[in-house]
Amino acid sequence: MTTLLLGFFFHAAIAQDPDPRQTLIDAGREERSILAQIETIDKEYAGIQEEKETLKEDIQAFESQKIDQATKVAQATLELETKKEDLNKTLRVLYKLHRRGLARVVFGAESPIELRRRSSYLLSLVQLSTKKLNAYKQALSKQENAQNLLSQTNQQLGTAQEELLLKEQELEERKRSKQSILTDVRDKRAKALQLLSEINRSRQNLQEQIPIPKKESKIPFSNLYGKLPWPVQGTLIKRFGKQKNSSNQLVDNHGIDIEAPFGSPVRAVAQGQVILAEFIPAYGMTIAIQHGTHSTIYAHLNGLNVRKGQKVSPRTIIGYVGNTGLTDTTNRYILGFEIRKNRKPQDPLPWLSRR
Repeated sequence: MTTLLLGFFFHAAIAQDPDPRQTLIDAGREERSILAQIETIDKEYAGIQEEKETLKEDIQAFESQKIDQATKVAQATLELETKKEDLNKTLRVLYKLHRRGLARVVFGAESPIELRRRSSYLLSLVQLSTKKLNAYKQALSKQENAQNLLSQTNQQLGTAQEELLLKEQELEERKRSKQSILTDVRDKRAKALQLLSEINRSRQNLQEQIPIPKKESKIPFSNLYGKLPWPVQGTLIKRFGKQKNSSNQLVDNHGIDIEAPFGSPVRAVAQGQVILAEFIPAYGMTIAIQHGTHSTIYAHLNGLNVRKGQKVSPRTIIGYVGNTGLTDTTNRYILGFEIRKNRKPQDPLPWLSRR
């Protein structure tokens, strides 16, 4: 799922009466999943963004063609003017001869030699004018073709620009749709309860995928209490237990949130075996590592560097910081880190070494 930036996590956590909560959740079961809606919108947004970038490349190509074709039109127009002026000169000579009377000019020769000379000159002049007329027609055709190509490119450019505008409008529509859903989640109790229900199901799903340990590891995980390395270099922004979210509501946090730059390496805190490495709704890209009776969970990752069943050593890079799933941050990247004993969440801070 594309990164979901929710400035709100459990708006409905303040409800006190369990009966109306259950009634509202039951009523919302027929509605489309909020998480699925946001995921669909994010995917549509990414697709439209790609189409927009393609259109921008097309527009750049059309603009380049337009410059080239405008240059050719200018060259063809200049050639046409030159041919026109050359033709006009010849036509002016013919016109003057016509005014004087062609028969008088030709037959006014005083000798046969002069007659042949004048006849030959007149024939050459007519042939030259015909040649120049054809050259003018070719130049005119060339100029018209160049102008037509330029007009076609202008039309294609205009169409692409209109499509780009439509794509930008579609992007804004997707943004508004997502913002509308997020606003509804913040402002409407029914949808907030549905979101809470989905998050609880995600937690339950994660819980069920963590096997119940049968025995402790050779080196008891409890021996590492207060000695574990931090899974990522970053800033602690949310502690374990009841915490206020961005909507100033108390929510139950099963671990701690550590803010770090996007793509920062996330490391295993102890030796163990990967029991989960996949996308979990609300948790995003998630890794769980078994350490005997204990397990550690790393959520909201951008990428996974291990697979299920793989054994890892302390400080092995298992993934990278991201913001997938549902988080309580805006334009920030975090690691959600949990420690569980026999599936029960523990406060990770006392387990970690002091920095």
